[in-house]
Amino acid sequence: MPPAGGIVTAVADDSIEVTLGGDDGVQMGHFLEVYRDDQYLGRVQVISVKPDRSVGRVIREFKRGDIQPGDRVATRLRA
Repeated sequence: MPPAGGIVTAVADDSIEVTLGGDDGVQMGHFLEVYRDDQYLGRVQVISVKPDRSVGRVIREFKRGDIQPGDRVATRLRA
């Protein structure tokens, strides 16, 4: 999957909707990293994909903070 970045548009329980979708190469089962500025917030696994957006479920073991609309998502984070 090519590197891509998007924004969290909605949060509900342990799921988030983001502005990355099938048109960006996102597929069900892919993982996205969530962050705000330089703070890592967690990882989500994609459970639903549309051309311009997708929904991911937050993986509790990777959760490091509360995810909010406006947070950033990336297919890969730079080391």
